Amino acid sequence: MAKRTSTRSGASTGKSAWSKARETTQNDREFGDAIPVDPGNYTMQLVGAQVGNFGGDLKLMRKWCVIDNDEFDGSICTEWEGPLDDVERLVWVQRNLAGLGVDLDEVDYNEPKDLETIYKELIEENVCCRVRVIEKDGYINMRVGKAIEPDEDLLVDPESALKGGSTPARNDDDDDVKDASTEDGDDFGEGDIVSFKKGRKALEGEITGFTEDDEAIIDVDGKEHTLALDALTLVSKASEDEPEDEPEDEPEDEPADEITWDSLHVGDRVLVDFGEDGKIEGEITSMPPGKKIRLQVTLDDDPSTPEMVGLSQIVEVLGDASAEGGIEFEVGDEVTWKEGRKTQTGFIKTLKEDTADIRVPGQRKPITVDIDKLAHITA
Repeated sequence: MAKRTSTRSGASTGKSAWSKARETTQNDREFGDAIPVDPGNYTMQLVGAQVGNFGGDLKLMRKWCVIDNDEFDGSICTEWEGPLDDVERLVWVQRNLAGLGVDLDEVDYNEPKDLETIYKELIEENVCCRVRVIEKDGYINMRVGKAIEPDEDLLVDPESALKGGSTPARNDDDDDVKDASTEDGDDFGEGDIVSFKKGRKALEGEITGFTEDDEAIIDVDGKEHTLALDALTLVSKASEDEPEDEPEDEPEDEPADEITWDSLHVGDRVLVDFGEDGKIEGEITSMPPGKKIRLQVTLDDDPSTPEMVGLSQIVEVLGDASAEGGIEFEVGDEVTWKEGRKTQTGFIKTLKEDTADIRVPGQRKPITVDIDKLAHITA
């Protein structure tokens, strides 16, 4: 009878090739889309830290949440440091800890796993940093700076942030603040427009579905947020008709005419309702296209930092810019301008007082152009 034999060298070669391919697959899953934001400067909050085997080496993984950017708020950026048995890499870990305010002489370090304890204490302290995201040679990297004192209204709950939610950092008074109308999950359905607080900001979006844990999935200008139902306030039901000309129980300080998206213009003077923070006057500086439920207002009390507010927060139009004939461009217009001898074209993404941010086809980042240099292609 013929005897079946195996070739040891062939088996070894096959296993080696499989292992290398498996390592590549693992790396793709672990490191792909680790920094899902455009290059630029951001304020980020430390929300996660873990020591483990990543890409075949023992490394420290840190997770940061963007908290000060309307486009990328809530995005989780991940970085790795290691291998941790390399003294040079540990030097970078120590530099990071020192920048976060840790006294290195007081650190009780016996093994790499101890780093988790150190970083988790920093997470509990809501440590934040200015972070620079850069792109070079096709790679995107993070440069984490020293710890800063952020606006406390911007802080997020780390656990909720890692799950993709936008829940603000826990406050002892939170138990006393609950909208009774949200206690019954049947109050909400797909297509409903709801609002929720993210720090001082009030965001509005449409419920597109629900998770198995009975949390709502909300679309805000194309970005998904997952939130518990008791964190939501109903703005309008999907099946509700438009309100009558004279709605019942209309607040006395609201204008008789209904404020709609189409009735507003960039440059309008408006009164914005921030609830307990009161009503603040400001000027509309941008009306992003999309679901037409959020717009940018430069507030009189802090003109250096424009805020995105919900359409429902605009309670009065104090001055109509369109009546003055001062509006020449709108968000979404296709425009052209001269840059040296070269003629550029693009689409207006954001309008400001004297400049516009232009999205140029083929370029990842918008460029800023003086409005007086722009001319219409199509309106």
